[in-house]
Amino acid sequence: MRLQDAVEDLYDNYDKYKEVLEDVAKETEEAGKAQVLMVGNGAKLRKTLAGLLDTAEEFIDVNLVEAINPEDFEKAAMGDADAIQNIRDAFIDARAEALGLADDPALDAFKDKLAHLSDGAVLDVDTM
Repeated sequence: MRLQDAVEDLYDNYDKYKEVLEDVAKETEEAGKAQVLMVGNGAKLRKTLAGLLDTAEEFIDVNLVEAINPEDFEKAAMGDADAIQNIRDAFIDARAEALGLADDPALDAFKDKLAHLSDGAVLDVDTM
């Protein structure tokens, strides 16, 4: 249900959220980019992306927002499953980069497992 609500919100507020993505891209300072995501439509976008990715808002940061392909963002607003998966992959890549794990070979296996989870399923990392 959280995913469906997020897609509906993304669709309803696409123009506002697209502006947020553009504002983040325009900012030159990291603090300014982060500030865009903390207030108004930026904060709402963080909440919607958290729902789309089934994660906590705290994990939606500038690195993720900058990694989102604008075409995937638009298609995700229309409910395109491949675009949503691409945004999920961008999220995983951004988190892996932040944690220094971007070159870890286990990352691809982890992404593959996540891609095949049903909505609401729990990932058992001990079986990876």
